[in-house]
Amino acid sequence: MANRSSAQAKPSVTNPAIPPAPPDINGQGAGGADQPKPTPAPDKQWACKIQPRAEGEITVGTKLVMLCEGEPATLVKESLRIENREDMKYALRLLEVKSLDETKAELVVTSWMAGEIEVPNSVLTDGKLRVGIGDQKLTVATVIDPQSNPEGKPFGPFAPFALPWPIWLWLVVALIAALISLALWIPVRRSMKRKKLLTMLEKNAIALSPFNHFNKELRRLTRLVPTSASQPWHEGDARTFFRELDAAFRWFLARELVISAVEGSPSKILAEVKRANPDVHSMNRKDLRLVLDELEKTQNGRPAIEDATQLAELCRTLSDRIAKSKEGRR
Repeated sequence: MANRSSAQAKPSVTNPAIPPAPPDINGQGAGGADQPKPTPAPDKQWACKIQPRAEGEITVGTKLVMLCEGEPATLVKESLRIENREDMKYALRLLEVKSLDETKAELVVTSWMAGEIEVPNSVLTDGKLRVGIGDQKLTVATVIDPQSNPEGKPFGPFAPFALPWPIWLWLVVALIAALISLALWIPVRRSMKRKKLLTMLEKNAIALSPFNHFNKELRRLTRLVPTSASQPWHEGDARTFFRELDAAFRWFLARELVISAVEGSPSKILAEVKRANPDVHSMNRKDLRLVLDELEKTQNGRPAIEDATQLAELCRTLSDRIAKSKEGRR
């Protein structure tokens, strides 16, 4: 019994905690080199050939025409793509399907890898059917200058840089800036104009009220007018009368209404009256326009004695009404 037991071979004992090393694709164990994971076998097989280019070398991103032909296979054109082995992911990429039927196809492809490339049997697939396209060999030159990047390292991130604005955007910005400037300038201009007016009135201050001072000037001026048409009225005296009457009436408006009326056209003076005293403007607009227009006409014409008397009386009546309407407004 003892001899029989010793003659039997002892069974080998393995440690269940240490699994055996799986063989690699070449039959090697754990000590072999890592190998890329193979792609599943295609359903159909076509023979595909990349057409040679007549001009220049092939660089990264160059468009190439590939013609394929083989056994019948119904592929969906809209979802077609090329499926490569994992380590050759960018070796062959589909850009465009020019034509496709059950037995042949014309494709536009490119490579995003540089160097001597051997692409094993890649697959043309629409997500359901898989058609092998055979092994492909390419020589792809890099677009990176070896002298500027001898180590072939990728470029780092670029610093921010300015882009020019379109011309329409500049016009919009200029328009907005002009509107803002105008909105700020209008009140500033009004304030400066008001300060200038007050300074002028202060320098030409009078002891009487504006209405009484104007009447005093009217009495002085009417003494220059002949009492009858038979008496001579020299042209120089007539021009002096109407010039000083126009100035006296304008000064009355400036002092009584505190507006810029010493200079400017009748329309401008009426606008000043409307802005400063709307009630006075609404009550005396027509007569004020008439007086200002008539005074402006006399500066270039040769009015008669009757015109001088009537215009002086019209100025006196209107000044009295303006003074009273301003007092009523208070």
